[in-house]
Amino acid sequence: MARKSTSYPALTTDADGTVWISWISCLEERDAVWLARHDGSGWSSPIQVSPENYADKLARFRKQLHEWTSLFGDRGEQPEFAMMHAMGLGGRYAKTEPVLIEIVRPLTSIASATPVRLTCPTEGVSVGYTTETGSNAHWALYSQPLTFEGTVRLRAKATRYGYYESDETKLDLP
Repeated sequence: MARKSTSYPALTTDADGTVWISWISCLEERDAVWLARHDGSGWSSPIQVSPENYADKLARFRKQLHEWTSLFGDRGEQPEFAMMHAMGLGGRYAKTEPVLIEIVRPLTSIASATPVRLTCPTEGVSVGYTTETGSNAHWALYSQPLTFEGTVRLRAKATRYGYYESDETKLDLP
């Protein structure tokens, strides 16, 4: 008997307000990506938008994903509520601790740049930072020590899946 499933539906609208849906359909391990639109009175016939060789590539990527999740215990495909229970949070969110901003002193007193390291006591967090002001600031993901020239206000926050994000930490750098 052939195995058939449909998964990963996604809805969007275009600039004209037309509703589009895409999904992956699997029949006997042969995946395909499909697309349809709603014209206000009904759905169009689905069209396959993935190339024929897509299934082989997708199977290879799925195998690599399975190897990754097995090796590192990654829970990326697990629903958030189930993940929170598995993390021992009992369905309640904990709050990520604030980011610590450490100024790493330069070797000489004549250095004009200020080197900075960002850390967070909460394990497994992602730290974001910005030097922009306002609620629409663009944030970058911290991955290594930073260096700033001149006067700047550094803002940083930490977040972790299953946790509330931290309070914002701010520091004016000379």
